[in-house]
Amino acid sequence: AVQGTIEARTDWNAPDGKTIARDARTISVTPLPGGAVLLDFAVTVTAVGGPLVWGDTKEGTFAIRVPESMKSDKGGTLVNAEG
Repeated sequence: AVQGTIEARTDWNAPDGKTIARDARTISVTPLPGGAVLLDFAVTVTAVGGPLVWGDTKEGTFAIRVPESMKSDKGGTLVNAEG
């Protein structure tokens, strides 16, 4: 089994093009026994030049797109580490 890791640095820009924050993110993918896969996502956001204000948006902060067959309204089930 081979583990893969992606590291990225991202600027968060306001509509006027000014950078308001930067993030550092690491995504690791590790195969587990039985065909399962562990996905570990870590992100650190740092404000640039002033405070950040987090609001409620329809996009949310983190999401995973899945095939239609895995969606709950299509009969799919997603289970986390706590069951």
